[in-house]
Amino acid sequence: MELIDAHAHMSDRAFGTDLETVLQAAAEAGVVGIVTVSENLDDARTVLELAERFPLLKPCAGLYPDVLDLEAAEAMVAFIRAHEDRVVGIGEVGLDHWVVKETNGWEVQEQALAKFVALSEELDLPLNSIPGLPGGTRSGSCGSMARGKCSCTPSMGRRRRPWRG
Repeated sequence: MELIDAHAHMSDRAFGTDLETVLQAAAEAGVVGIVTVSENLDDARTVLELAERFPLLKPCAGLYPDVLDLEAAEAMVAFIRAHEDRVVGIGEVGLDHWVVKETNGWEVQEQALAKFVALSEELDLPLNSIPGLPGGTRSGSCGSMARGKCSCTPSMGRRRRPWRG
């Protein structure tokens, strides 16, 4: 049986001393791919470097939704465009109302997510959202969706382009 881990943080410091051993054990257990998400720009660079060294890792670039900075989101969009040929998806992205409690923060999350959804459509790359409820929100739904205004999630879960790795 072949297995794929669809959401992992293999750039985490916890793997700093034994990543190669972990990946070897995964491969021996039948894992053929580990979709490795990032949480910020530095992390995305690291994920790409790791994927160069370890072909089992399939890199994604994204911005965790607790980063309430639209300039950081734009920088990540530019990074993804520059490395479109090297990433298998956009993530980690989503809405996290569990960590971000203030509604003004939710609005920034929604704006950032809308940027990543648009990029997903433009580049035909899938979104890899935070674990939780549909749409990657741990609070239940996008606040704008509840108000009938959300256009940020229609393509989540779709994948038209074949996996390149």
